[in-house]
Amino acid sequence: MPGARMLVLGWRLGPQVFGVEVHNVVHIEENLKIRRVPRPLPGISGVVYYQAQIVPVLNLPEILLKEASHKWHSDSLYLVLQSGDQRYGGRVDSVLRIFSAYTDDLTTWADPPEHPAVPFVRAVLQTDQEMLWLIDVRRIARHMRLPVHTQRTRTELPVRQGA
Repeated sequence: MPGARMLVLGWRLGPQVFGVEVHNVVHIEENLKIRRVPRPLPGISGVVYYQAQIVPVLNLPEILLKEASHKWHSDSLYLVLQSGDQRYGGRVDSVLRIFSAYTDDLTTWADPPEHPAVPFVRAVLQTDQEMLWLIDVRRIARHMRLPVHTQRTRTELPVRQGA
């Protein structure tokens, strides 16, 4: 009997295919009006107001690929993700599809590759065509020292202290 069934939203960023569990996806948007913030934390593009919440927008190319600048595809989209009661935004090159898998289908690396995304990868899923790296949104939030299970108020913007 296979493990628990899960649904994963697959998306592409640069040459790599990533994914998040569908229960972490709140919405997919064609465009979000990102507001810049003074002295943002590294890895934050700005914030958006989404459903009466201030939502930090993660700079996924910087976080997952260590790219200072990224050439966006014309069909790029924004994902609004949720972990606990905290939401995060992030832009991706394209959304592929929803993959159905069992937890027994997931693997981890015995010898992880040298790649900036590895600390945020929960597991790897072999799809029909390529390897999908399953991202844990909480790991990104913890790495960036963002609240993981709290809601922000209007005065709590993700900004770097000092400078």
